[in-house]
Amino acid sequence: MPNENQKATLRDVLNYEPEKYINEEDMAILKSFTPKHFALIRKIMLPTVSDPDLPVEEFGKDAFLTGVDWTTMSADHVKAIMQGRMEAIKFILGGIIQMRMLANMKEESPYAEALRRKQNSTK
Repeated sequence: MPNENQKATLRDVLNYEPEKYINEEDMAILKSFTPKHFALIRKIMLPTVSDPDLPVEEFGKDAFLTGVDWTTMSADHVKAIMQGRMEAIKFILGGIIQMRMLANMKEESPYAEALRRKQNSTK
């Protein structure tokens, strides 16, 4: 266990590897996805009546609009619900976009990483 009074060296800072929430196994799974996988995730997570591919029989699957009796609510309440719906959609789409970005990341060889670190350290 390092001494708390021990100072970090430049080498410690340059070689620091932050902990990763998305580990190598997760990355391998994401890299195996195709655009069709992401389209399916989107359909499952965000079925919406504005999706032209959603059959009329499945309009009830819009998770944000089902079971809501709009006639009993004030305009302010309806506005708050719609704003919450938009925030939830942005959050879910943001996650799907992040998954696509991670899946499309190029792997860096150890040589390329060392070269990049060397170039960055001379700035």
